[in-house]
Amino acid sequence: MSTYVITVLANVHEGRENDFHAWYENKHIPEILEVPGVVSVRRMTLNENQIAADESHSQEHYSFLTLIEIETEDFPTTLAGISELDGTEAADFLIPGQVLASLYRDPKLYTRR
Repeated sequence: MSTYVITVLANVHEGRENDFHAWYENKHIPEILEVPGVVSVRRMTLNENQIAADESHSQEHYSFLTLIEIETEDFPTTLAGISELDGTEAADFLIPGQVLASLYRDPKLYTRR
């Protein structure tokens, strides 16, 4: 069984955060969790205190992060299942061009013992 993580970074129109959270938590996450191979979904909100970026690098911040953990031998099918979900409602909340999804394989978790 192989493990993957999809990260989704997003910014939402000011004043639409509550609508976005309600849609995500009540509709989209339950849909994602029904896709075969999806193990978990974690959501986070950007903390106002951030590590300063090196002046030679611009640091664009996204307000929201979602991590989708997947365990499957057929990642293309699982990814297709997620991609087929209807996210048209999110267009009302999300700022165009400020959504970034990335796919990672073989995640490692290190903890202090």
